[in-house]
Amino acid sequence: MVAPTRVLVVEDEPLIAMDIGVTLEELGLEVVGYAQTMDEAEEQICALAPDLVTLDVNLGKGREGLDIAAALRAAGGIPILFVTGQGEREIAEFARGLGHAAVALKPISATVMERALSALAA
Repeated sequence: MVAPTRVLVVEDEPLIAMDIGVTLEELGLEVVGYAQTMDEAEEQICALAPDLVTLDVNLGKGREGLDIAAALRAAGGIPILFVTGQGEREIAEFARGLGHAAVALKPISATVMERALSALAA
């Protein structure tokens, strides 16, 4: 479907993380791991070298998702798919500022995910 095939899902709600993972797999991508915190995400990124990271903007502790995004960009530019229920304009602007990032609004469906992945590929 899109160039990145190995995906790390960063989401603090386990049921939502599994839903995202199932949706990604239905679209032909390989979910290589899950992380619930910024620390777990950093460890998984180093250990698994994913091609893409789906990133919940709010990991239950403020705006940690944006911190992870900034670290990813500084470390070499892994594409990021922000997953958020907030629908805030500032998230979309932040994603545009990073480059090679897109936003998918919760609730996640195959259609929503496919549109966001297509935006990443463009």
